[in-house]
Amino acid sequence: MIHDGNGRRGTCADSAVYLLGALRPAATDAFEEHLTGCSGCQRVCDEFGPAAGLLCGMPPAGATGPLGAAVLAVTTNRDRTSESGISAAGQ
Repeated sequence: MIHDGNGRRGTCADSAVYLLGALRPAATDAFEEHLTGCSGCQRVCDEFGPAAGLLCGMPPAGATGPLGAAVLAVTTNRDRTSESGISAAGQ
């Protein structure tokens, strides 16, 4: 059993953050272990994975509305923290 570095196993609640690539490495490993046995998370990843991939690659200038604001917040935070080696979700 893999833990996320904080003594917590990966759970279904991590799926969106996982799809956006914002989990720390230990949390990613923990979620991926969870994913192997959770058909619900497998379905979510299959359904929303392509959209999440597109959102992660979307330039902030192309993001509009409430979803755009969320994408902008995630990408801005990710860009700001990537130089320090800290994931946006792990702050």
